[in-house]
Amino acid sequence: MAFEAARILHHLGCEVRMYDPAGLPVKGGVQHQHPKVQELRQLSEWSEAQFWCSPEQHGNITAVLKNQSELGRKGTAVADDADGCLFSPCSRLDTAFDWLRAAHPRQDLSVCAAFTPAGRLMPSSNRDRLVDVCEELVKMSIILLPYAELLNDRYSEREEKRIKGRLETQAEKEKEKDEGQRRRLIRLMRRDQGRMAKFSNVLQQWKG
Repeated sequence: MAFEAARILHHLGCEVRMYDPAGLPVKGGVQHQHPKVQELRQLSEWSEAQFWCSPEQHGNITAVLKNQSELGRKGTAVADDADGCLFSPCSRLDTAFDWLRAAHPRQDLSVCAAFTPAGRLMPSSNRDRLVDVCEELVKMSIILLPYAELLNDRYSEREEKRIKGRLETQAEKEKEKDEGQRRRLIRLMRRDQGRMAKFSNVLQQWKG
């Protein structure tokens, strides 16, 4: 399915590069220099739009594609194709795109694909829908790319840059959040210790 979409996008005038996630490590804290992670991020930086394709597995996208989205970068425009018979994977991809702040066509495609022995998607309404999705991705990209910087400009991020001098990474934000929770817990423990000491004093006076 991904190769069929690549052929259609090439026919529409796009320069297409494919990414194979085989060997991509599971997201953690020490894998950023891994060659497959670097390849993914370089392609993501290079691309002006992306087409994501995933098999349907148990009514959802695969863990491989979810991991790939976590290790990648924000996209400008993304089309999604869930290669299965359920629309649930498309909904999951829509949620991922929203979280990544990636503009994406509202037209999803979920198909039970039938291929020729040569690996081509057979002429059918399903293939026509795939062409529709590819065309919409190209049109959206042409319209939105000149305004990508404006669309991604956020007041909260401008304020963060003004106050802190830069945007913090997600890891830094999580660390700051954890540190804030730790300090709050310490304050609560101290407060409770003070209350227990007062209660103990009152109890001792009552017994006396």
